[in-house]
Amino acid sequence: MSSHGGGGSAPGRDPETGRASAANQRRLPSTGGSVAVARSGQARKLIVKNFKDKPKLPDNFERDSWRKLQAAIVAIYEQTKVTESLEELYRVCESMCYHKLADKLYGYLLAESERHVTTIAQRLSTYQGDSASFLEQIHQEWVNYCRHIKIRSVFLYLDRTYVLRTPSVAPIWKIEQSLEMHLNLFCSHILNQQSIGPLVLTGLLKLIEQERQGETIDRPLVKTLVDMYRDLSLYTSHFEAPFLHASAVFYEAEGKRLLDSLSTSAYLVHCEQRLHEEQERLQLYLDEEKTRDKLVQVVEKGLISCNMQHLLDTGFSDLIANERVDDLSRLYSLCKRVDMLDALRAALAKHIKAQGMAIVSDADHDDQMVTRLLALKQQIDTVHSKAFEHAQAFGHTIIESFESFINSRANKPAEMIGRWRGRSKRRAFAYTASDEELEARLEQILVLFRFIEGSDIFEAFYKRDFAKRLLLNKSASSDLEKSMLAKLRTECGPGFTSKLEGMFKDMDVSRDLAGVFRQSKWARPFRDVDLGVNVLTHGIWPTYHPMDVILPPIMAEYQDAFKQFYNSQHKNRVLTWQHSLGHCRLRAYFPKGTKELQVSLLQAIVLLLFNDCAIDGSLSYRDIHKKTGIAPDELQRTLLSLSCGKSRVLLKSSRGPTIDEDNDQFKFNAKFQAELVRIKINSIQMKETIKENEETKERVFQDRQFQVDAAIVRIMKARKRMSHVNLSAEIYEQLKFHIPPRDLQKRIESLIERDYLERDAEESNVYKYLA
Repeated sequence: MSSHGGGGSAPGRDPETGRASAANQRRLPSTGGSVAVARSGQARKLIVKNFKDKPKLPDNFERDSWRKLQAAIVAIYEQTKVTESLEELYRVCESMCYHKLADKLYGYLLAESERHVTTIAQRLSTYQGDSASFLEQIHQEWVNYCRHIKIRSVFLYLDRTYVLRTPSVAPIWKIEQSLEMHLNLFCSHILNQQSIGPLVLTGLLKLIEQERQGETIDRPLVKTLVDMYRDLSLYTSHFEAPFLHASAVFYEAEGKRLLDSLSTSAYLVHCEQRLHEEQERLQLYLDEEKTRDKLVQVVEKGLISCNMQHLLDTGFSDLIANERVDDLSRLYSLCKRVDMLDALRAALAKHIKAQGMAIVSDADHDDQMVTRLLALKQQIDTVHSKAFEHAQAFGHTIIESFESFINSRANKPAEMIGRWRGRSKRRAFAYTASDEELEARLEQILVLFRFIEGSDIFEAFYKRDFAKRLLLNKSASSDLEKSMLAKLRTECGPGFTSKLEGMFKDMDVSRDLAGVFRQSKWARPFRDVDLGVNVLTHGIWPTYHPMDVILPPIMAEYQDAFKQFYNSQHKNRVLTWQHSLGHCRLRAYFPKGTKELQVSLLQAIVLLLFNDCAIDGSLSYRDIHKKTGIAPDELQRTLLSLSCGKSRVLLKSSRGPTIDEDNDQFKFNAKFQAELVRIKINSIQMKETIKENEETKERVFQDRQFQVDAAIVRIMKARKRMSHVNLSAEIYEQLKFHIPPRDLQKRIESLIERDYLERDAEESNVYKYLA
């Protein structure tokens, strides 16, 4: 018979035939028998006869065999020397099994092992040390108990014969998912004992909590005890569940405690650190495969999920305001772990709308609106790209948020964006910035432009300021202006920029025309005076109100000469002079040096009056008004810019920023001095009044009426018959600007009056198209 252990022959049997060896046969008792063998020369016959008496075991075979095995078991458990060899002990076990004593042998082994485990349990139950030393004691007991491998080797034959045929008994060697006998005994008599098991678990969880609190613990001890639970198949039922519960309690309490004591940045760093620590703990002494996901969920819930909304409500805006990109990136990563990106997007939208509304609704700082909006947009874009992984969903949230607040104050943001290019600070930036910076700034303006609904408002104010920059030569760079036009054309189509491009064309034509005029006979009498005229096409440029003034004789003659020249070049065209847009360069002779003054045409008209006065002579306000014909409001601003500004080339008799029309006298400032030779005297710009704003917007609204009328007629011509609700919905889809329902109703009534539409006779809210 082959051995069940390692594939070799069982002790006492021939390895080739499987029969008992001669020595073993001699050990077995014999009751006699006869074998007949044929004599020489005769046919051979082998005759086997039965024993006369049945073989019988020695009287003390079972007791003596078990005593040998018992002595070996005790020696192994007590870690003393085993007197018999393992081979001899194996043969004793095999012999008892062969003689049908396997069930008794298994019972003896179970009883002896149980006696030993009971002794261990008694020692542990009566242990008087603290929790840490108790864990050390059970650790030592477990390590010693695990050294019973020799016992399993001795009883291998029993395990591979009797145990395999008897499913109701525990195996001596572990088979698949079955818990072997010795481990089963340790589990039932020690860890399942109320006086031992809870103490082990409590102490082990306490050690892990101490490590979480920053204390140094004996990690090998923890690993051994956790492995004990795994070896006993108690990891999931006895250890993992209480461990996860204790972890949840710990992290929930820690989250609530730290939420009030730590800043948002510090709390986010702490969350990341805790996750890293738990990952390290999994690798060191926990069952990473089973526990990883559960433990990570516990940490994420206790520290992140339960407290994230509070962090977003209280600390998110500060992180963006202080540009804490690393912390925002950490926040995004943590929200992504716990599936709270929607909450983060909501917080981002709330922040953008709050900041944007504060900027847009701040009427006292409208001149800074665009600059502040650009700064906000750049800040959000930086966060989006560097912290939020340029996620598409966050990009949509940013666009929706900007569109929401930027159109909350009707038309004003569009107006300020349209006027932004003409601001003096922006021109200074254009002079000093590189081409790349300029292109980036233009792109930012276009981004804000895309958010506004009233692009026609933007066009109106941009067109007006664009015209001023061209006419007054205040544009920092024509290339920059053309680049902006190209971007607007790409964004809105050629129809949007056709008038703006026409302005550029007029300026180019005017320069060529001025060159031809200087070479003509009409310019010959005026060699000492240089006149530049910009001829503007009516309908392309903004509407300007003509201003009647009395020009100095030399200017008036030059103007008439150019008019004759132009009429000779272009028949049936009428020139209307816009003196408010003119500017001049004058050479002024002061006692302390000659200066070149860059002034407006109105300032030049006033200054040239003093050529007819003595150096110490003066002119009254009414004299100046009579000789120039300038409107009173405009004249006051002009005189104040010359007498009360930074460069005071005139002296006013009274003090203060106002003019007494009846008593004020003005005279040439002979003591004027300045370091620069070329001096620019800025006009006092009249602040745009509400009336002027309304006039500009009214022109836009008139254009909008035409667009609304055209949309209504186009829709009704295609549909023939529509209800008011459906017509309104389709109109709002087609229009690029918002129109109040009341104004839309007025346009419909207007078309009914003009016989484009009519109401249905039976349903008053239904309209019909009249061909």
